[in-house]
Amino acid sequence: MQIYKHDDYLEYAKNQSLRKVQLHKNRGVIYDRKGAVLAENKKSASLYVYGRDIQDPYRIKLILKDYNLDMSSRNYSYLRKREGFIWLTRNVEVVKARKISERYPYIHYIMQENRYYPKGEDVAKIVGFTGVDNQGLQGVEYALDGRLKGEKRNVIYLRDSRNRPILLKDKEYISESSKGVYLTINSEIQETAGIILKKDMKRFGAEKGIAAGINVNTGEIIFSVSYPSYNPDNFEKYSKSTWKSMLTNYLFEPGSIFKAITFGFLLEHENLNLNKQVDCENGRYTVYGHTYNDVHAYDKLKASEVIVNSSNIGTVKLTSDANGKKFHDFLVKMGFGKSSGVLGIFEEKGLLRNYDEWSGLSKPSISIGQEIYVTPLQILQYYAAVANDGVLVSPHLIKKAVNDGEIFKPDVSSKRLLSENTAKTLQMLLKRVVDNGTGVNASSEYIDIGGKTGTAQKFLIDQGRYSYKNYVASFVGFFPVSSPEIAMIVIYDSPSVSIYGGSTAAYTFESIAEQIMLQKGYKIQRLRADSETKKSS
Repeated sequence: MQIYKHDDYLEYAKNQSLRKVQLHKNRGVIYDRKGAVLAENKKSASLYVYGRDIQDPYRIKLILKDYNLDMSSRNYSYLRKREGFIWLTRNVEVVKARKISERYPYIHYIMQENRYYPKGEDVAKIVGFTGVDNQGLQGVEYALDGRLKGEKRNVIYLRDSRNRPILLKDKEYISESSKGVYLTINSEIQETAGIILKKDMKRFGAEKGIAAGINVNTGEIIFSVSYPSYNPDNFEKYSKSTWKSMLTNYLFEPGSIFKAITFGFLLEHENLNLNKQVDCENGRYTVYGHTYNDVHAYDKLKASEVIVNSSNIGTVKLTSDANGKKFHDFLVKMGFGKSSGVLGIFEEKGLLRNYDEWSGLSKPSISIGQEIYVTPLQILQYYAAVANDGVLVSPHLIKKAVNDGEIFKPDVSSKRLLSENTAKTLQMLLKRVVDNGTGVNASSEYIDIGGKTGTAQKFLIDQGRYSYKNYVASFVGFFPVSSPEIAMIVIYDSPSVSIYGGSTAAYTFESIAEQIMLQKGYKIQRLRADSETKKSS
């Protein structure tokens, strides 16, 4: 029989005695721009049993509980059937797994890898996390899973007629991966910005906080923090709402920070005269039955003063004669209503309705940042273009990916959004906002900052109206104005101490901006010298 049906019986014997378990090893490491490790591999163990060895499945649950380990309901259902190879729990500390196996010989373990995130929640929303089989599930881990994915290895065990293991190759050494992804993030700045943002969130009583910065000359995202966040080593213990990057997934009506976009349009296409006098109606102005208000009542303002003092009425009036279709097309060109294409993060597109869906209130409302939904990145990239004399370098998060010596770099392009003259004019106006307008709280003794404040009522979709108490407060700008390098945005959702961006986000912006300049080594000696001079005087 062995000769006559050799192949059949050989296959039957293999099926009866051999089993495979597929694992992934040597997943690529994720680094920041300087090579600091953001995600790496560590040894772990996964516990398993053979169903036929188990007489009392509930006893297994009690054993695991003694070691503070849980068993999923799915695995427990397999265990109750008492058939074949059954995982008990995954990613257990090796020392703990060894103790359990020594005490209960019918519980076995297999060595494998799982991810460790040394920077914790500070980079969680950028880096993301992996699942029990080390597959990317969120963030860069998910977006670049194909480049980070480790080798598939089949661990083979031999069993006897009673399904007991004879040989199990489970103690393989984990070699160093030749794969890696380098991000544009500076983890030192990331950590510092996170500390400041969390402190100020508490100070201003905000429910959420976002801060992010881009190098305007290269398009590199140098930091992006948002809270509440989560620990990627234990992501399953946190709400899914905390997992995504708020830089690209937080949708909001921008309010007055959008006025810099409106003024860009007026300067670019409507030949705006900055000395033009605008009647601001002493704080109340009605269009198509809807009344627009200003925080402060103004009689007449120059066009330049309209943006410096953030007059809603002045902005609405300046756009009243503008061509609505041209305004819509300009907004599309500026990147609203579509994703930026940044690699490594999932993006929302925001909401900019087609022009043929606009009502009579659409143009005036959008001009002051209502009736449009944007992401922080969409606003930030516009201000980055203003700071870069009108040229947008595409925002990106991935610096390079390495695989066995092969280097991949994402395509980085640049395009002109605004004329240089328009950009220079906006730089001047936004500097005035900080010097003597609504953004004075962002003014720094050491750095010239330009930017714009924003205070926007939150729209209550379920009630079809704007909230009377919940606002989004923001500040977005760039520094140093004399030679802009960094564009940055700070947003607070529902601050309770003050609803105004000029009284909340502006302070945070200044603090983070100064720390960035110090950490980047800019003018450190001058800053210290100035500080010492002031102390001595």
